[in-house]
Amino acid sequence: MISSNFEKAFKAGVAVFLSIVIGGFLHINSLFYAAIAAVITLQTKVVDTIKAGQNRVFGTIVGAIIGMCFAIIGQGNAVLCGLGIFLTVLSCQKFGYDKSINIACIVFIAIMINLYEDITPFYYSVYRLKDTLVGIITAIIVDYLIFPKKDQKFN
Repeated sequence: MISSNFEKAFKAGVAVFLSIVIGGFLHINSLFYAAIAAVITLQTKVVDTIKAGQNRVFGTIVGAIIGMCFAIIGQGNAVLCGLGIFLTVLSCQKFGYDKSINIACIVFIAIMINLYEDITPFYYSVYRLKDTLVGIITAIIVDYLIFPKKDQKFN
């Protein structure tokens, strides 16, 4: 019998490897975000991995939309950053995605502060979503295919 620690480590290694390979093949903007999404999304059970992926996608979308809007108004502005975080948290709470708050805020901040000079807020937001989706989808597939649990049920 393989230990659960080995399973988690093996799945994480495979998920990151595949995220980087697939992301490179798809020419995604940042393999870094794809690999992080794969690691964070991967859970012990497939059903939990799917739920973590849903939370991550929702948070990424909310953070990207609000971040894009605020970056267009004034990238890096401290007042807009505070106001944007406030709205990001409220938006996640409003839709019942409390577990998405942290990632939504991180994506918002990445867009507001980490935006490259040669890219628009819209494209940077799209890139963050695309990069993240590669990692999430890879993590779900890896979790489902490698060491699948016989008793797992999808809700």
